[in-house]
Amino acid sequence: VRGSFRRSTQLEKDFAAADQNGEYIITPMAREALRRLAEGIGTSSTFRAWTLTGPYGVGKSAFAVFLTMLFCEAGKQSRMARSQLEQVDPLLSVHLRHLGLFKKDSKGFLPVLATARRTSAFKCIAEGIVSAASLVRDQKVKASVHSLGDTLRSQPNGQPWDTRQIIDAISFLSKAATASGYQGILLVIDELGKLF
Repeated sequence: VRGSFRRSTQLEKDFAAADQNGEYIITPMAREALRRLAEGIGTSSTFRAWTLTGPYGVGKSAFAVFLTMLFCEAGKQSRMARSQLEQVDPLLSVHLRHLGLFKKDSKGFLPVLATARRTSAFKCIAEGIVSAASLVRDQKVKASVHSLGDTLRSQPNGQPWDTRQIIDAISFLSKAATASGYQGILLVIDELGKLF
């Protein structure tokens, strides 16, 4: 068994480093999850949130990295993920292409990635939002969450968060991302159970 299959996946780090390098195994369960996500992306759908559950070590985080590479523009890694899906499930690949994800000039979704830990859910999501905005060159996207970054730096850990700040930041970031050519934002929270 290759070393890359023996260690656990860390969402933000592995997406940024593109450690999968075409080694992700697209299982029937992964294909079914991708199909359901593709149905939700369609304009007539009202499904916009999903939860993927399963026991430790079955590949949920690895799937999240693959999904992010597939739906978000990440250069060579995105092309490899899309090529891999096309080989395994050409019909699903065509369906995603019809949704506009695989166009050459498409940025796909802006990834907002957060690995949960024993802290406030709002703080965890806020860190993911600020981190996502910092990676984008577009100043509108950065400016859309500037006040949230200030709050993160000034808010003590024990102080309760105003949920409206997070909702507003997600809304501002989504609008700014769409105006910058993204199809919206893809918010992925890994290890969700740690927030509870």
